[in-house]
Amino acid sequence: MKILKFWSSVLGVTFFLLFAGGLVFLDYTLDHAFSYRFGAIFRPLISPEYYDDTYQKTAQWPLPDSKPFKATVKFEYKSRSYSVDRVVRCYRDVGKMNVHGTGFIWYSHLKLFVVPLHDGGIFIADIPGKFCDTYSGVSQSQPIKRLANGFTYLDNEKSPTYLETYFFRADTTYNVAVSGKKHPIDPKKVYVSAEWYNKADIDYSSNKQSQVYSSYHNPSAAILSHKANKNTLYLTGLRTTVLFKAQWAKNAHLVEFLSDKTEPTLVPKGLLPGRHGKRDPSKELEQQVNTFFQKRGYSIEALDPGKYFYVFMRLTELHEWQVDYSQIGGFRYFRRACDAEFKNCRFQENIRQFLKTDFVKIRGLTENVTNISGIYLPQEQIILSYPIHKTIYLDAPSEK
Repeated sequence: MKILKFWSSVLGVTFFLLFAGGLVFLDYTLDHAFSYRFGAIFRPLISPEYYDDTYQKTAQWPLPDSKPFKATVKFEYKSRSYSVDRVVRCYRDVGKMNVHGTGFIWYSHLKLFVVPLHDGGIFIADIPGKFCDTYSGVSQSQPIKRLANGFTYLDNEKSPTYLETYFFRADTTYNVAVSGKKHPIDPKKVYVSAEWYNKADIDYSSNKQSQVYSSYHNPSAAILSHKANKNTLYLTGLRTTVLFKAQWAKNAHLVEFLSDKTEPTLVPKGLLPGRHGKRDPSKELEQQVNTFFQKRGYSIEALDPGKYFYVFMRLTELHEWQVDYSQIGGFRYFRRACDAEFKNCRFQENIRQFLKTDFVKIRGLTENVTNISGIYLPQEQIILSYPIHKTIYLDAPSEK
């Protein structure tokens, strides 16, 4: 019996040592990722100064080379200028996959600017994440200056009637502009910047708002799998591409089809120019673009005839959409299940069935959205083509 107990103890100790050795080996080969993950629940208690709401639990702290930077966003909103700073720290996240060897990927602890506006609206933009170099932490390149940036805008934070999203780069294939003061924020005038921040006493910006508004900034369109609740807000957008006469002048079948049309007319899909065809910025197209948009208050210098022109339609009645030329580019979503005065808003159990009755109304033409591939407007000499009808949701407390 004693011999049996002895060998049981030996086997137990051996097993424990092998198990512990395996964990140490695994931890070593993963550059201590295992122990960092296992210790995540204890590190906030040991080093609380590194684990307030500012940091991720999987961050590897402290790091002497985890340098901070200051990000700034500037924009104009309804004749007011906004300039907002955030102090951001780069950190190595042990919860992410390695990029080379056994090193960790570097991230910034803060993802978004969230700027409350003076009239109850909200502005959300990206922090310039590329300032955190993937391999070494804070980038050693020059500070980022005046980087054109995408953003999201809600007209009312508590109970939005509409939401706008812009995601664009300087080399984007589509135009982005607004017509005079008809629009609250001009995307062309939104800029972000970032630079090193070397002050000794540093208060890092909180990421609580980033977490709360991340779904607003890039709202989900996956309504098929979404389980709605009493606070679910549905918003729908309808966007179309503007085609000018110079773009179909060589399309003999389309020219013949349109030759006798004097009222808004549906254009068969087979006659339309390709959705992603190469655009030819000819002098004729440039003249047509200038004539059309100058009448609507645009600065022509901001428009490129070689790029696409997307305009949105405005939801004017419960299921009625009308074209609006005050914005080029981006996507504007309108809140659904309300009447024309935005009253009697109600939760929709089956939003897809509800949207089937949406129609476009332009002068004498009234047509269901699903039947439209293009609409020819003879007075404007344009075709509104390839409409995109998209619905998103926000799970946000609505105004009672």
